[in-house]
Amino acid sequence: MPWWSSLLLFVTALSALEANTTAAPPADALNRCTCVTPRDAPLDVQVRGALQGSDVVFAGRVVSGRVLEGTPLGISREYLFQVTEQWKGDPPTVLRVRTGAGGGDCGYPFELDRPYLVYANRGSPDTPYAEMLITDICRRTAPLPGARADVAVLRELE
Repeated sequence: MPWWSSLLLFVTALSALEANTTAAPPADALNRCTCVTPRDAPLDVQVRGALQGSDVVFAGRVVSGRVLEGTPLGISREYLFQVTEQWKGDPPTVLRVRTGAGGGDCGYPFELDRPYLVYANRGSPDTPYAEMLITDICRRTAPLPGARADVAVLRELE
């Protein structure tokens, strides 16, 4: 093998090594939602923690939804809920909740006319979304058929 072939192999190997160590993460990795929600604690501890960490916790049915563009949250969705039971927060019978649009922004995929248990927080003070209720897939928000155990714990805590 001529000397320049060895040099070419060396440069090619070095370039491949450099490309692997300096390459940007895959594009979809930049848009992934990452939740830090330990699930190894007993259910009552998890529910109590979620209740304490939320501004509003309620059960309700989604009665309408719409896509919002150009909001402080970027593209988001807003849902109107008919509240059937509430464990924390003001006791209105109808609540508006916003979430991301999905696709990596942690938005919750609510479906119309389905009942949910919703854990939500108000937006950060001194921001345009301070009075909005916001939830996402990183909270214990879930369809009610699958959240019956949470509801039982919440009722025990009353």
